[in-house]
Amino acid sequence: MVDLHGRKLVDKITQLSRTTNVITSLEPSIRSIDINDEYHLILQKFPSITKLENFMLDPKHDVQHHIYTTGPPVHEKVRPLNPKKYKIAKAEFERMMQLGICRPSNSPWANPLVCVTKKDGEIRPCGDYRRLNAQTIPDRYPLPRLLDFTYLLKGKTIFSKIDVRKAYFNIRMAPEDIPKTAVITPFGLFEFTRMNFGLRNAAQDFQRLINKALEGLDFAFPYLDDIIIGSESKPIHLQHLETILNRLNSYGLTINTNKCEFGKSELDFLGYRIDSHGVKPSAEKTLLINNYPQPKTIEELRRFLGMMNFYRQSIPKAAEIQAPLNAYLHNSKKRDKTEITWTESALKAFSQCKKLINNAVMLAHPDATAPLVLMTDASGSCVGAALNQRVDGKLQSLGFYSKNLTDTQTRYSTYDRELLAIYMSIKHFRHMIEGRELTVLTDHKPLTFALTKKVSPSDSPKRLRQLDFISQFCDNIKYIEGDKNTVADALSRIEEITMPSLFDYQKLSELQKSDSELESLRKRDNLQFKLITMPNTDIKIAYETSTDNMRPYLPKQFRELAIKTLHNVSHPGVATTKRLVKSRYFWSNMNTDIKNFVKTCIPCQKSKIQRHTITPLGEFNTGNRFEQVHIDIIGPLPPIEDFKYCITIIDRVTKWPEVIPVKDISAETVARVFVEHWVARFGCPIRITSDQGRQFESDLFRQLLKILGIERIRTTAYNPKANGMVERLHRTLKAAIMAKCLDNKLWLHELPIILLGLRTAIKIDLGYSPSQFLYGSSIRLPGDLFQSKPTSNINDREFIKQLTQSLSSVPNLSFSSSHSNTNNNVFIHKDLSACSHVFIRNEARRALVPPYEGPFKVLSRHNKFYTLDRNGKQITVSLDRLKPAYLLRYDDVLVPRPVRTTHNDAPHPPSDNTPLNTIPQPSSATTPLNTGAQPPNATTSSNTAKPASQQVTRSGRIIKKTVRFNM
Repeated sequence: MVDLHGRKLVDKITQLSRTTNVITSLEPSIRSIDINDEYHLILQKFPSITKLENFMLDPKHDVQHHIYTTGPPVHEKVRPLNPKKYKIAKAEFERMMQLGICRPSNSPWANPLVCVTKKDGEIRPCGDYRRLNAQTIPDRYPLPRLLDFTYLLKGKTIFSKIDVRKAYFNIRMAPEDIPKTAVITPFGLFEFTRMNFGLRNAAQDFQRLINKALEGLDFAFPYLDDIIIGSESKPIHLQHLETILNRLNSYGLTINTNKCEFGKSELDFLGYRIDSHGVKPSAEKTLLINNYPQPKTIEELRRFLGMMNFYRQSIPKAAEIQAPLNAYLHNSKKRDKTEITWTESALKAFSQCKKLINNAVMLAHPDATAPLVLMTDASGSCVGAALNQRVDGKLQSLGFYSKNLTDTQTRYSTYDRELLAIYMSIKHFRHMIEGRELTVLTDHKPLTFALTKKVSPSDSPKRLRQLDFISQFCDNIKYIEGDKNTVADALSRIEEITMPSLFDYQKLSELQKSDSELESLRKRDNLQFKLITMPNTDIKIAYETSTDNMRPYLPKQFRELAIKTLHNVSHPGVATTKRLVKSRYFWSNMNTDIKNFVKTCIPCQKSKIQRHTITPLGEFNTGNRFEQVHIDIIGPLPPIEDFKYCITIIDRVTKWPEVIPVKDISAETVARVFVEHWVARFGCPIRITSDQGRQFESDLFRQLLKILGIERIRTTAYNPKANGMVERLHRTLKAAIMAKCLDNKLWLHELPIILLGLRTAIKIDLGYSPSQFLYGSSIRLPGDLFQSKPTSNINDREFIKQLTQSLSSVPNLSFSSSHSNTNNNVFIHKDLSACSHVFIRNEARRALVPPYEGPFKVLSRHNKFYTLDRNGKQITVSLDRLKPAYLLRYDDVLVPRPVRTTHNDAPHPPSDNTPLNTIPQPSSATTPLNTGAQPPNATTSSNTAKPASQQVTRSGRIIKKTVRFNM
């Protein structure tokens, strides 16, 4: 027969079909095509099994569908249909009445009609039995686990798939329950004599029937109306097919040949692609997930996660990756229409899920005799495991497990979390490991003694229960290094030799043949090299085989790529990166190359804090009173009468403080307060020190200082100790306010009294109070019984002369003695004086933001700060926030190539191919401040660096002299 609509030829007996190509013919004709293969011949032995309506004959089995309900009849109003669906539904019901599947009804039950669109676009009318199902007592007959079919496929090489036609209609309804199936339509009320789709226990009854029909056939696996058959060879497969068809025919079941596949080496079954090696997600389902649009509502997200979880056993660490998406489902309803506000982490997780399904691991067919290996791991938020079987000395993946931890479980100790990972994984895989030889591998070494040590009083009952359960399945827990735990590293395909796909085998082989270093290594007695043919190719690669791990030799051109690929996974330190690389590859001087790479890794330098730069505290000349003042702003404070800020000003010599409450901190307010409360009382200072607040950076404040003839000293950003005197005043002031005003609501009224105490407090380093420096005598405080009198009678002129002499004898304010502990912690990177680029520590950062920014080019050096080029803009940064940046240039070896620059060299922009080395030193016009310590730069205006003669070892290595600081 010719199916013009489907463009295929259909056998009139077996209903087998073949698709055809449409061509234009001048003389139309019809020719009979004889499909005479082995599978067609088998189908011809059972002509009734492919007939369309054969299922309507009297069933050859005794299975009937019963509906046991617990409530009164349910009924609903008729649902209207659009003209297209109305026409299709009416035609389908007329056809079903002709076949005897349904009949007109007078039932008190009335279930609404629903039209379901099938995968091929066909519309199937059926009943919406949700209210009926709510009253139906469930049938507890089990459906098979989805991946259980893999147990019968071990060693099988040829497969077939059979689809049972109109599966549910092959089962009769129990006569007393027929009225309960009634469906109300716009064209009448109908009840079903055959089991209809949507009934609560329909799947259980059909599984009961198909299991009975195929009982005893261990080469077939039925899942409802789909059956898979696997065999070792084609002759055996033909026998198996004939047996299956004979059983189905004896039960009166028919098959849909359009959905059947016979004698295939690989095919799709239940959403998986099956071959002789194992199973993996089918291309159709993978494409469906990849094309899934970004969900807009919780309901759409739940549907996407359901599709992902269908293949969860093939995806390692699924729980951890899906955690940001699962967070949206907390406390949500099943059909929640709430719109999703996507975060960056959630978008990343959504993208990763699609990548995971593309790289899903092929699961091997289980071997009942193979020993099992369970690898477990636990993090702070989830646990995971990978179950493997060892076949011919190699591990084959059987499945993955992962689960998020509860809030309580996340607070467990590392030992208890790792133990929980083993316990939960064994519970999950219990059906696969029961009665089998099992070895558990964990990267937590203390657990290896858990089953052999004596019970300790510190062992909790929970821990003992878990160990007791684990001991029922396993008596062997072994340690595995973290970087070898395949729970963290997704297992890929089952191959004899795994080699990263990032290498070109052909190029690697050619470079090995011409590599002189490899030839010299072959002559060493302690090394063994062997040529190994790569899988699916005839290319041979040289491997070093003297250790347990076979490691390919890498020429110079591949070394950077090998280190980068492994290091960039989690950016570990030097020691861990060495273990990762040396366990997988081999070449000479590996330690040096790996160390240089890790040292110059930009993300590592930006993200890892080894030791902060701490420069020594300096000293400054005191000068005269009120020549040098410090100014800053404190607040916001608890509002009182709209006052919520304070402007603080302190004199460097006398340490006289002024604290002026203000309602706002605009530039106009700050300028007005400075003039009215300081300049009007104490005159114009020579210098004023402030931070980079917007009020002090404003044009108004700058113009004010220019008019008054005041020089402004501007501290570097995020360096409060540069304005330490006023910062110390803030600390003392806040402590006094908190102590005196416990409710913080009266600070404005108590502030004058607090200032009285601060002005009369004797400073340890000076031996006087600020009031004594200002007035020449002490201020009388509440509680003073007697006012001190001068010990000698001197006139005013003599008093002024003595006061001037006392002030001039005040020593320079130095922090070296009073901050001896701080000076003990002084640390300056030895390479900071010579590096051309630096990183800046980011003081104000959120969680998971790298603590350093950069690298940035150094333009000039000073004793306490550097001038840098930041995206074309010059900035000054405190030395305490800097650390040297290291870059490495790669040409043919992994060794830094220093390039010295002179004063006349033009600066070079940073790039991946430019090493960090010395930069032009400060010119003679730069006058560094006297700090009492050697500046961190290598040269000054009076001491210009001279190029030293280079010393070279016998191996050609250039010896560099280390720049040291004289602290």
